This record gives sequence, C-alpha cells and structure tokens, in this order.
Amino acid sequence: MHWTVVLFLISAIISGIVAHLLHNSHCYRDDAPIKLPLILWIIFAAITLIPIINCIACIIYIVMLGMAYSDDDIELNEDFWLAKKY
Repeated sequence: MHWTVVLFLISAIISGIVAHLLHNSHCYRDDAPIKLPLILWIIFAAITLIPIINCIACIIYIVMLGMAYSDDDIELNEDFWLAKKY
C-alpha cells in the first residue's frame, strides 16, 4: 500500500475513536450528556475524508480531548466500558 493510504486509514481510525469517546462522555458538573449539533458532526465527517487536513485535525482532537479529560471538564459515562472499575 502507498504511505498516503496508510496514513489516511490511521488518521480515520483515530478520528473514529475520538468521536466515540466524545459520544460516550458527559459534562462533569451537571451530568448532561455531550450533544454536538448536527452541523458539527457533518463537519467532523467531512474533515475525516480529507487526508491532509485529517492528519492535522487528529492531533488537535487528541490534544483538546486530553485537556478536557485532564481538567475534569468532561468524563466518561458510568456505563461505558472504559469507565468501569473492576
């Protein structure tokens, strides 16, 4: 495979993981689930389909999501498998 295809697939998988984590999170203070407007989900999907922009956006997504989780602005839902305590 060509390196651009591999890079696109890796960044598309990372974008999918970020979207899944964001979908299974809620606000820390009021326990309200995070609901993004439909237009933002469409923009997110459009950015995922553009390879060069998606690579840059993946880095931005990871940094912003990491900062939001570390500052306790958002947290995972209790029924999500990553939030369970064994």
